[in-house]
Amino acid sequence: MMTQNKLSPKTKKVYEYLLHLFNNGNLPVGEQIPAENEIAEKLKVSRPTVAKAIKILVQEGKAYRKSGVGTFLKDSSGTKKRKKIIGLLFPLIGRGEIFHPITEEIAKLSETLNFSLIWGGQFNGADITGTQMEQMIDFYVEQKVDGILLAPMELTKNCFPINKKIINKLDQLNIPIVLVDGEYNEFPLRSKYDLVGIDNFRAGYISAEHFIRQGEKRIDFLRQPFMAQTVPQRIMGYQQALLHSGIKPCENWIHTIHNFSAEDIFPIINAGAKNIICANDNIAMQFVKGLAQLDIRIPKDVRISGFDNIEAARYFPIALTTIAQPCEELAKTIINVMLSRIKNPDLPARTVMLNFELKIRESSIINKNVCFRKTVLK
Repeated sequence: MMTQNKLSPKTKKVYEYLLHLFNNGNLPVGEQIPAENEIAEKLKVSRPTVAKAIKILVQEGKAYRKSGVGTFLKDSSGTKKRKKIIGLLFPLIGRGEIFHPITEEIAKLSETLNFSLIWGGQFNGADITGTQMEQMIDFYVEQKVDGILLAPMELTKNCFPINKKIINKLDQLNIPIVLVDGEYNEFPLRSKYDLVGIDNFRAGYISAEHFIRQGEKRIDFLRQPFMAQTVPQRIMGYQQALLHSGIKPCENWIHTIHNFSAEDIFPIINAGAKNIICANDNIAMQFVKGLAQLDIRIPKDVRISGFDNIEAARYFPIALTTIAQPCEELAKTIINVMLSRIKNPDLPARTVMLNFELKIRESSIINKNVCFRKTVLK
């Protein structure tokens, strides 16, 4: 076995730095070692020096390499530690929102971050009941989960009381919770649980600013009833962008739509809506189909944008302008927050807001002579 005395001063410096990370718990078992260039920059050494130190750790059995991924800390204690078990409670995962790609990314992380992900099944859209949610919780309790990732229910009349009932049950069972995408309380209330998502206020602001920069003085917002608490934040951001541009927001520019038939859509267009921010991409795509029944063309007659950048948004007949959520980064952050919450249950509640991208596409371009980058990073 290699000893520290046999190392050059610089290699020894890297070797001892990594051992310090291991021994002080800054790098838990199963977690990836920082990138070689990151370590080299921090310690002011060359990348080959870092590579040599890591190679020695691998030879000594303190770390292991995973082809195409990176190097990870190995449990050298001789005892196999129980993996953490994390339950997934995403009631709307089957409805084309962002939860499916986030779930896929979380599943990919389970091997390298040493946890097991369990999911009890898929609910049936807006017909979800509190009983179904409770049955899922009971299943997770039987599986002895260490924590639950929860995307609160929405789009049904009883979503708020159901969310509160589920949260209260988990609280009584003392099971750690990380809220994904949005708060379960009605806006602007904030619970005592960790929350990971994007800055929805700023996302609404940027969406409205896109139309304002094209010279528009009226911008409408379209939502459905009982939507998640991300939507009021997006509306506030949209209204603030109007105010900052000297435009007084009107309450009748915000529309709540129940169905997407021509009869439901016509009053909105007839009232003067030409530039419409939709609360998410699903609404935007259903709205576009309704407009087609009225022979209203996009973007010539009406311009729209959405949120989430779901897969279909890229390939819709009229490419949809949208706020793209960083699903891969969200997944990693969600898991890191959950694992740290399990390890340190007394930490204060955290709100972690990630960045996003405004993807400008054909659906929102008012004047084709105005030049926009296809992707604008904000």
